[in-house]
Amino acid sequence: MSKLTKVQIDELVANAGLFLPIYLMADGYKITLKQIIVDGKLRVQLYINGVFKGKWITKLDGDEEGKFFMPWVSHKKCPYTGKRRKIEINMRRPYFASFGQALRHINKISDNVEVCYE
Repeated sequence: MSKLTKVQIDELVANAGLFLPIYLMADGYKITLKQIIVDGKLRVQLYINGVFKGKWITKLDGDEEGKFFMPWVSHKKCPYTGKRRKIEINMRRPYFASFGQALRHINKISDNVEVCYE
């Protein structure tokens, strides 16, 4: 039951170059994190065992692999009170904003995470 330490996460983020992937083993799955360009911005795409399936980002209870993707949350402003409230959409985000965000999320939800060198 080992997880990545903050020092390891910082080192992985510092050593991650442009379009160089990071390989992890998390709960028996081989996770690959690669940078892609989405709408003119760099994002980090997550691949499980070398593949990305669209069914993993829809919230179905039977998909064990879907836990590696973050829930998609929207904030709506109430027209009467002006307060913002969080609304969870029944989908998961297909990519992360940075390597650090992806590594922290995987570290948080997994029981066993270790770095792999391909």
